[in-house]
Amino acid sequence: MHSLRWTRPHFLYHVAVQRPSGQHTLRRRATRLLVLFALWCGLIAVAAPTTPVQAQYSVTINTGATLTANGNFQGFGVQDDTNWMWLGNSASGAPVVPADYNNFIAPRLQAMKLPWVRKFIDIHWYEATQGTYTWNSNAMTGLYTDLQTLKNNGAKVLLTIWEIPTWMSNYTTGDGVSHNPVSYWPTTTTQDSEWAQAVTDLLKHLYGTDGSGYSFSNIRWVGGPNELGNQEQLSVSALDTPYSDLDSTLTAAGIRSNVTFFGPDMYFPGGDTDITAARQDGTLNPLLGLYDVHDYQNSQAPFDSDASAAINAASGSGKQVWLTEFGNGTFPGAEGTAIRWDLNAQWAIEALNRGYAAASLWTAGDQWYCGGAPCMTATPPTSDSGTLDGGKWGLWGYKDSSYAPRLSYYAYSNITAHTAANSKVYANSCGCANLGVAALNDQNGHDTVLVMNWNSSAEPVSFSYSGASPTETMYRYTINSSSQPSGNLESYDEALSMSNGSFSDMVPANSFVVYSSLNPVTCGVSNNLLQNCGFETGSLSPNWQVYSNYGPANAAYADNTANQQHTGGWSLAEWASVPYSVSAYQTVPGLSTGHTYTASAWVQSTGGQSLQQMSVYDAPGGNLLCRTTIPVTGVGAWQQVSCNATVDTTQQATVAFESNSPAYDYILVDDASFSAP
Repeated sequence: MHSLRWTRPHFLYHVAVQRPSGQHTLRRRATRLLVLFALWCGLIAVAAPTTPVQAQYSVTINTGATLTANGNFQGFGVQDDTNWMWLGNSASGAPVVPADYNNFIAPRLQAMKLPWVRKFIDIHWYEATQGTYTWNSNAMTGLYTDLQTLKNNGAKVLLTIWEIPTWMSNYTTGDGVSHNPVSYWPTTTTQDSEWAQAVTDLLKHLYGTDGSGYSFSNIRWVGGPNELGNQEQLSVSALDTPYSDLDSTLTAAGIRSNVTFFGPDMYFPGGDTDITAARQDGTLNPLLGLYDVHDYQNSQAPFDSDASAAINAASGSGKQVWLTEFGNGTFPGAEGTAIRWDLNAQWAIEALNRGYAAASLWTAGDQWYCGGAPCMTATPPTSDSGTLDGGKWGLWGYKDSSYAPRLSYYAYSNITAHTAANSKVYANSCGCANLGVAALNDQNGHDTVLVMNWNSSAEPVSFSYSGASPTETMYRYTINSSSQPSGNLESYDEALSMSNGSFSDMVPANSFVVYSSLNPVTCGVSNNLLQNCGFETGSLSPNWQVYSNYGPANAAYADNTANQQHTGGWSLAEWASVPYSVSAYQTVPGLSTGHTYTASAWVQSTGGQSLQQMSVYDAPGGNLLCRTTIPVTGVGAWQQVSCNATVDTTQQATVAFESNSPAYDYILVDDASFSAP
């Protein structure tokens, strides 16, 4: 594939583009009149005196009082069993579909900036027959794929040993769902030691100490099973011998220090009594590094009683309480048949304010989890209706819906992308009716404020920090039932100035709003290094430059023709009524030599060009760092393209969108980005 030849001096074209007839419409004289009229109205509006809006809510954020019990908040996670989407719960299920995982799942897991995730693993995936290890089963291959993605993203893993083969247990499940021929927990002391050895061998394999070649050092916590009291109707003491044996086998293998044990992994109501039981258990309690519980709510009601009971049960222990599952327990919700974006946002605020040290939403994507059928014999479904509870839990859908993200995804990713592990959670004065507020401060001094406005009207709110006077830009991200975000992250809709610890805003009605100075998102990407990435200024200059090899100089331009944008009101178009060769490019300076950055954009193309591509050079016309072809999508269809560029000693990169085309064929580009993974 050839690039445009940069054989002439580079010119920066400052042109007023008039769209030729054909693909684009002519500018109308009436448009100019409307613009002049709008400007005249704007001058009148600027000149008119305004009355400041009196804040309905005045919220004080107390930096001298933190709320997390026994340390700092360790971050929001998610139940990530995305490798199950092809497997069901069978070791012999279908392998991971690379195109699906790479195009839909992995980019979202990266965009969410998750500090940790919770994952299920079943022993029958690799030891269905006692003493015979199958490390290359489809289930294990899928696990490796997902663990590597998480490791690349810097996400730590809390590993729950969920189900075990029947040779390891005499139990049948106590929840009325047939999972034969698998069970949950060992029955005899011999089976306890077999469980411990199987888990140890798994961790040795994943850490690479058995010579596997893997190095998943991001696995930091281990425990099991899932909801022991709910699934097998067993007490906390059932963990004593298996955990003691696991402690011994991991110590003998030299990897005990790699992981922290968690438990009792119990479900409310009763989670607090299980924490109390674990504290009083002289065998189990010394082995546990943290306590964890699950809680699901069915309405706007807060976690008050459950959270207070759990935190109180752990009081004086020095151990944190993690909410390793939370979510909405009834359907339908605000999204029709799916989980409630608004309730999940409210409960995240509640988890912060009630003292939980971490919280994980159930679940990343709609999953099968056997769907009530015997796991080893049933066939994974091909439609959303065949997933757990008919596809009502995930932040995105199942295969037949092309893993479509729900509003819940954008609401929750606004939380995870703009909060960080080891943050302080500040107390705040909002005992407000129909308004929930939580405030965090990360290790680098970035502030984040979460607000859920349940009122049917927009509410003026002022925020002031006591004990500190931060001055920073707070980027606002808004989700409500009328939101139509796209891509992997929502871009900020407004930048507010916080000066000397104070800022205010009109919080939209029935909306969840995140204000944060951490990881600002433009064009759907955190810390995007491209300026005017969505071309919303209505012009390419001064950020983008244009080089024309032949044809009209204005063959690359900012376009606001209706329905030709991925988001917003403008896009980059490369089009002319005569043959043309053109490139629109932007150079990003101040990069780190040897570091890899990702260039990405949403594109559309009619086809017909001899060349259409996104390239990254070390300078305009310089050495090529990476390139990808812009696919033929057809009119109205958008597709995301990306490539990874490793920066050389020039410490800069030039992102270029290039095309050689006959007359009337075009490419459109929107939401471009260049960022560090």
